[in-house]
Amino acid sequence: MSRRRLPALAFRVGHAPSPTASPARFVPASVPGAVQLDWAAAEGWPSYTVADEWKRYGWMEDVFWWYEASLDGLKVAPGERAFLVLRGVDYRYRVLVDDEVVHEQEGMFASAE
Repeated sequence: MSRRRLPALAFRVGHAPSPTASPARFVPASVPGAVQLDWAAAEGWPSYTVADEWKRYGWMEDVFWWYEASLDGLKVAPGERAFLVLRGVDYRYRVLVDDEVVHEQEGMFASAE
């Protein structure tokens, strides 16, 4: 079986107060990356390393983050399969496809396919 890398997906990220609530807003996300830095960039915040800017980030530990990407443009030839490979997702997560949970995992040091 041969392998080829597909074009990168365009991710966006948003937060909600619970794992069953949907985010009210999404912003562009870098993957791999960090939700805190993506949200700060979208809000135009200065670096968290400047003065006491780090205080803006405290609430981010108490919400549930959602990454989202569309698979509409994914082109897979007949007989081929596409795999989403996850490495280092922090810390407990679910992967949904069309609102159906297809994978759940806890622990950021195990990859998943």
